[in-house]
Amino acid sequence: MCDSTLSELLVLFLLFASSARVLYIREARIDALASLPQIAFVLSLVNIFIWGFSPFEIWIAFIAFYQFMLNIPAAIKVWAYLYVDYYHPVFRFFSVFAFLINIITMAIVFYFRPVYAESKAVSVESYKYAGKFSTGFTHVESKLEKADAVLTIFKPKQGSLDTISYKTDAGDTVTGTFMQGKPIVIFIGDKRASVDMYRPYLQKIAEDGYTVIAGEFFSNDMKWIEGAPDTPHFRRLVINIEDLSDVLDVEAQKTNFTARIVKEYTMLLYLAGEFNPEQKPFFLIGDKTCSDALPLTAAMFKDAVTGFFDMSSVETYPAGYGCIEQTDPFLAFLHGRKRDSSLKIPKMLAARSEENIILHSQIQVNSIEDNSQEQK
Repeated sequence: MCDSTLSELLVLFLLFASSARVLYIREARIDALASLPQIAFVLSLVNIFIWGFSPFEIWIAFIAFYQFMLNIPAAIKVWAYLYVDYYHPVFRFFSVFAFLINIITMAIVFYFRPVYAESKAVSVESYKYAGKFSTGFTHVESKLEKADAVLTIFKPKQGSLDTISYKTDAGDTVTGTFMQGKPIVIFIGDKRASVDMYRPYLQKIAEDGYTVIAGEFFSNDMKWIEGAPDTPHFRRLVINIEDLSDVLDVEAQKTNFTARIVKEYTMLLYLAGEFNPEQKPFFLIGDKTCSDALPLTAAMFKDAVTGFFDMSSVETYPAGYGCIEQTDPFLAFLHGRKRDSSLKIPKMLAARSEENIILHSQIQVNSIEDNSQEQK
């Protein structure tokens, strides 16, 4: 189970234990369980800080606040070391109501829990940068400083070799070597999804021996949302609300989006150079709103970029939202899709991506094994 789900269930369990006490405790005592809603409310705010604003985090924080307010008189009695031997019927009613809400919410959170898809074969590191597109970005170490750009790097723990083995359409297994070195994947996703929403897909590419550098930018000179701070905590929620309410018109803003995303790819290529001392070629990958920016960026940096792949070209993939069937089953439900623990689409996307990398790269063939007889 994912850490985010465990943290949500922890808060709900504390609230459940507090609200359930009116059902089974009858004798006089210090009502220590009245302190749990205060702890749960603080933890719910911590969850929002860690995981960002989402429907579940907001709803759980609201429930925690409700029980926090409901239990203030009881908590005061605890702090005063006063014994409690009676619950007012009104307090009992609202506590039972909270008890039922907690049970229902726990069931919903568990049902829509993300698919645990961490890979032990892949290392993941994040790097924070401060700055602007107009002046450039510099690496920062402080965890408290606002991140104007975040690079997430997925690497195979066994190292990235320049050799490759793949099957042709005829069924032959070809073993070869990338003549210019194995390309480094440069990734920018759709603004309706964060890098975490693409994690199963990016991990699979890294598992297969490629280094993936994914970038997200939150600088003041290129904001993507209005009416809320353009930060990792708010952006995805605001844009998805606009998308679900038909306020966001991607096609109408396509030209504007393309110009912005070309700038993001340009900056990401520049920052990625620090992690490419061998000067291997780059391969661009993007999703939906990046469709037009991909060929433009590849043409601008044709000496450094070997090719590109548009995820939205895969028909069965819910373009623009990332791997929502694994990373956000609730959003998948709103779009008429179901939770999928088999990772079918991430694996398919990774396979199609790697096929395109091979097609756009110079490969020196070392050996060809004819498997046609074995297939027969």
